[in-house]
Amino acid sequence: MDSTVVSASPPVWRVSPSVRDAVHRTLLAALDQSVARSVSAAAERELNAFEERQPDVFLSTLLGVVNWSEADATARWLAAVCAKNAFVRLWQRRAHGNLGEEERAVVRQLVWDGVQVRDAGIAAQIGLLLGQLARFDYPQEWPDLVQRLLAAVQTSEGSRLLRWLEALHQVVKALAVRRTVQSRAQFADISEPVLATVVPLWRACMERPPASRRHRIEDAQRAALLNETFKVARRMLAHGVQDLDAVPSAAAFLDALTAASLKTPLPLSSEMVPRWMYLSAKTWYGCFERRRDMAGLLERFLWPWTNIALRRLLNVEDVAASTDEDEPADAVHRMRFLRDLAYDVKQATDEQVDGDCTTKGTYPSSPALITTASPELWQRVSDTLHGAAEPLIHALLQRFIALREDELALLQSDPEELLRIEEDGEWDDDLPRSMAEQLVQALVSCWPDHLTPFLLQVAAARAAANDWLQGDAAYRAIGRCAFEVYDWVDMRQWLTPWLEGVLSVSATALPQRVIQARVVILLSQFVQQIGRVERRQLYPVLVRLLQGANDVEALFVALSAARALAAFVTDLEFYEEDYAPYLEVTLQAVFALIGQRAQETETRLRLLDLASLLLERCGQCEYLLEAPVAGNGRPGNGAGGDGIAHLLHLLRDLFGMSAADGGDHLVRCQVAALMCRMLAAGGSALQRRRPELPQLALSMVAYATAPEHGAMVYLLEDALELWSCVMQYAPEYTPDMHALFQGVPTVLAHGECLQQVLALIEAYAAVGGAVWWQAYGASVAACLASLLDADLRDRALTAIADVVAVLLRDLTAAAAAVAGECARVLAPVLDRMSAALCGDGTVVAARSTRAAYAVCVARALFPRPPPDERLIAAYLDAAPVIFSTVNRKALALQCAMYYASAPVADVLRYQRAMALVQEVVQEEREEVQFGAAGCAAGEEEQRRLFTANVDGNGHTGETAAETAPRPWSVNAENDPIAQADLGHWAALAAQRRAEWPSGAPA
Repeated sequence: MDSTVVSASPPVWRVSPSVRDAVHRTLLAALDQSVARSVSAAAERELNAFEERQPDVFLSTLLGVVNWSEADATARWLAAVCAKNAFVRLWQRRAHGNLGEEERAVVRQLVWDGVQVRDAGIAAQIGLLLGQLARFDYPQEWPDLVQRLLAAVQTSEGSRLLRWLEALHQVVKALAVRRTVQSRAQFADISEPVLATVVPLWRACMERPPASRRHRIEDAQRAALLNETFKVARRMLAHGVQDLDAVPSAAAFLDALTAASLKTPLPLSSEMVPRWMYLSAKTWYGCFERRRDMAGLLERFLWPWTNIALRRLLNVEDVAASTDEDEPADAVHRMRFLRDLAYDVKQATDEQVDGDCTTKGTYPSSPALITTASPELWQRVSDTLHGAAEPLIHALLQRFIALREDELALLQSDPEELLRIEEDGEWDDDLPRSMAEQLVQALVSCWPDHLTPFLLQVAAARAAANDWLQGDAAYRAIGRCAFEVYDWVDMRQWLTPWLEGVLSVSATALPQRVIQARVVILLSQFVQQIGRVERRQLYPVLVRLLQGANDVEALFVALSAARALAAFVTDLEFYEEDYAPYLEVTLQAVFALIGQRAQETETRLRLLDLASLLLERCGQCEYLLEAPVAGNGRPGNGAGGDGIAHLLHLLRDLFGMSAADGGDHLVRCQVAALMCRMLAAGGSALQRRRPELPQLALSMVAYATAPEHGAMVYLLEDALELWSCVMQYAPEYTPDMHALFQGVPTVLAHGECLQQVLALIEAYAAVGGAVWWQAYGASVAACLASLLDADLRDRALTAIADVVAVLLRDLTAAAAAVAGECARVLAPVLDRMSAALCGDGTVVAARSTRAAYAVCVARALFPRPPPDERLIAAYLDAAPVIFSTVNRKALALQCAMYYASAPVADVLRYQRAMALVQEVVQEEREEVQFGAAGCAAGEEEQRRLFTANVDGNGHTGETAAETAPRPWSVNAENDPIAQADLGHWAALAAQRRAEWPSGAPA
């Protein structure tokens, strides 16, 4: 007989008993918990070393320990686990050592013997190993594996029969996952013999009467046999059977399964019924999902399966719905089956309406429809589902969608967690509630004109009858089906009764509060249907709910109102002026929730985001700009009546009220974003009238950028954004701004958030001018020089060069006294910039980036001539892709200044440079000639805007002095490059060219 086939007489085992005993002792040492961890770790290393040294006998040695009856049971189990884990890497042909055929035959025989081990844990591991063996060796190396397994099943009984069935299931499971055409054909060939062996055992288990109480062991074995035969049959049906007529055992199994499902009660013990119902429902769903192309399946079984699933779900007496664990597991698969069936009915109906349209899309979670069933069958199924839709939805609301006792307890103890779970909105196909909601959605998508009014009527009737759990479930179902029912619901008709009823009362009982929260959440899902007039009526109601009581149950309503309000604020039809009267009280209510009632970080972040949205959308309201007026009578203002001061106090407490951990830093980031929106909404007028606002912002920045607090890692980016926002709208340069800049060089030296820090330096140059430069210019220049010495990307080099150009330009425009000092301090930076562009080190590769970098260097070097002629070559290469007149003039000026002082240079490059100079001079003349009229009109329009009481950003309440440009801002009148006389430098270059010797290089 071929050595590759397992025979009745096993091959000679080549490992000596001494090696086996040594491995056994090593396994015991690895398992010993009474010794030090170092001892067991050494034993594990010894096992790994043994595999490395002798991979050709590693598996057979471990399996020898497994089959050694005198060995310790735990050591045998560990040996089986190690063999299973090492099998794949050692069995593959490419593995080191390349096990010989004799060793492989020994391993196969030892695995076969191990299946019969009495210990269930060891047998389970060996069964998994046998499945891996079948995946690699069946049928080429082990052609009679399945036949021998079936023979062992047929000739065994009791516990031995259960072991062989478990092994058969592992083999079938391993073979089912192979996806090549040849492997699938081989699996289909064994379908009939496997089912012909397993189905009679399954039927015998079903027909045997339940054991008496004195024979529970026999009943447990029966349940285990029923479970294993069910799993094997389900695998074969889902992956192997192609035609029911060709596999009689498959048809017989499905017939028997359908007949047994119709029996009441089942001929099983009470402990076996839930498992049997779960396996039967899973088998139906597996066939319907994967094998609807199986010939004869739908015509024979779709109709009875539909009726069985409906009957099981409509029977509310078979199980009490309290928790997901108590729900029968078969309910999930039955709901999956009906969900997919409903989507297929809708698709079949749509295709009949659309005629020959074959591009109709499939629906979520539903496989593509395969029309192996007749149209009459689909119509019959459709009529059945339609007729059962209303009672089915009633059952789903009662059994699965309604709030459970544990959720009610969670609502009373931790409403934030319950609301977070609901807001996630993720559907999980393994949870009964999720599947029930998906089934309701599928039914409503099929018949929205019928089921949408039905759901609304159920919700109203249940709420009126004080059946608030069912009313809440109905409202929840409507919200889940918002997309499907949107065209069939008019929320304006329901809003008035709600405003006069459930939303008008001050709820104190839990049922009323739950309904209130569900109604406002439902309104947020249909926000686009609510018009402007209705929103004006709804805003004060939402604000009242947002304020709410201080007890835990009211927090659930308040957070739901905040969720609804966020939906209204983000809607395109939100009118700021309509909500302006409620802005202050809303912000105070939101910050009261954050500071006093909300405990979870995620809840605080959501509330802060709502406050930011309100300030962003209502930023033009007078609330941010109003002057403090004592006792203005607004609710919640505090003793002084200053709403903005109270808001800043809340922000200060919120930013600093928590311990320095990562979770609270998320809240601080959101506070910083809120401050940015406030500053942007109020503009420079807000900082002028409310100096405490930039002071608070700068104190937050100081905390976030201080290394000793440890917050820089979390808050640096948001803090820099807030800092830049303060500087952008700063009306004047203050001592707080000046003192805070001392931390910038430290941040810049670390290279963190380089773009934001460089932008901040530009802002300080514009706002602080000479005062700032005299204090910090040297340190800034040193940091920029050190950055240029580092290995930076092209964009970083360009950004640094642009900052240097801005410093030279802005500081020269701000104060002529510091212009020379600025150029002297930045000289080392300019030298490094030149070397970075044309030296042997960093060379900008991309043409566009190189051009931008060259322009920045040219503007930074002005009014100095370039130190190297290689820069001229870079400038000339950049000129064709530079289109700004000022930037092109910067290049031309650099070229002219260089040749005005160069003793000798390349003649051809000189000619290219002078051609560029002439082009730029001509462009300047044309711009002056044709742009005079346009410039005059633009200046007149700008003057009109500056004299108006509205600034360029649209903020009201600012004077012309507040909106006028700063005196140090750079424009065409004070830009040194724009004012430079290019013709003068061109003339000097021409004179210098005349002095060159006649032998100048060409």
